[in-house]
Amino acid sequence: MLAFAKTEVSFLFSYDPEHPEEPATRRIVELARTEPELEPVKWGGLTLPGAGGRATFMLALAGGTAPDIYKA
Repeated sequence: MLAFAKTEVSFLFSYDPEHPEEPATRRIVELARTEPELEPVKWGGLTLPGAGGRATFMLALAGGTAPDIYKA
């Protein structure tokens, strides 16, 4: 049996391990069970007080630190 290195995939909105009952989180966890090399992580990038909408995401995108998946 071959061992694969884990590949982290960061999610901005759809994956929250603190709320495993959420439908999107459940589906991502199920996918990770069938694809053992997948390691889902909740994106914890920029936080900007008072920034609304997609400002945080857009700055992270421009800076090269955006999540792998914005919204699934």
